[in-house]
Amino acid sequence: MIECPRCEGQGMICEARVKEYSFFICDECDACWENAEDIYKVRFKDLHELLHLKGIYFEDTEVEYLEYI
Repeated sequence: MIECPRCEGQGMICEARVKEYSFFICDECDACWENAEDIYKVRFKDLHELLHLKGIYFEDTEVEYLEYI
C-alpha cells in the first residue's frame, strides 16, 4: 500500500470513484490525484477542488472507496 505524501503516512492511498469519475484519494486527509504516477506531495488537490474541476458538486455526491493501491 502507498502512504500519503501529504499527511506524511498518516493515511493510505486508495482508488475511489464519484459517479463515473475515478481518482486516487488519501483515506485520512482527502488529498487527491488523478493518476497514480502523480502521487507526490506537491501534485495533490483537495477532494472538493478536484470534484469542482470536473463539474461535480461535493455536497451532492458520495465517494465510493474501491481498493488500496
